[in-house]
Amino acid sequence: MRWSSTGRLTIKLDARNYSRQETSSAPFSALFYPPPQKNEDFVAIEVPTLSIVDIIKKEISDSDVFSFCKIDLEGYDELVLEDLLDHHSLPEVVSFECHSRRPLELIFDSGIYTGFKLIEGTNVGRRLVSTRSVSNKHSGQEVVHKFAIHSSGPWGEDVPGPWLSRRALALYIFLAGTGWKDVQASHILSHEPSFFSKLYFKLAIRQLLLRIRSSLRIRTRFTSFLK
Repeated sequence: MRWSSTGRLTIKLDARNYSRQETSSAPFSALFYPPPQKNEDFVAIEVPTLSIVDIIKKEISDSDVFSFCKIDLEGYDELVLEDLLDHHSLPEVVSFECHSRRPLELIFDSGIYTGFKLIEGTNVGRRLVSTRSVSNKHSGQEVVHKFAIHSSGPWGEDVPGPWLSRRALALYIFLAGTGWKDVQASHILSHEPSFFSKLYFKLAIRQLLLRIRSSLRIRTRFTSFLK
């Protein structure tokens, strides 16, 4: 299956999105249908769709600088990413979520993108509250960006930490697992990406410990259920 057609699509929208933006519970929408016990929380809506290639052809000319592309399709990022990588006009930085290993396989196999950064989605608005960036390259004036919970957070050079190599990112995912992880890939680096980063190493170990703790909780609940 590939996301190469233009037409209409039915999605399931979490009706609570409108009332839960400022709470700690994450709103949720899906291109797939939720389990029956959650159906009452969702409403089906039909929306017009455009393929990524059609959007590029319409909005970006050959003389434009295609700086950044953000893909966020609730677990279906790989469908758009596959079509994007087949197109001749590629963004300097592309962002996608890593709910499975497939998006990474596509981006690695393309051989186009050489540097990678990663944001843990659950950290935005909590551990990752704000960043500083240069708003005007000529004056050097800095601006502070603040991020709310559930927002995408920074991109490109504004993401804390160095650009990682392919092997470093693969190791991080091996330790921390897949999930709500916003990977950003660049093909315009002027230097070699890093294999080791203290910041990412500490983050990976933290995510690994959270995975272990979550697994132990599930096992405890299952054991209690069997008694």
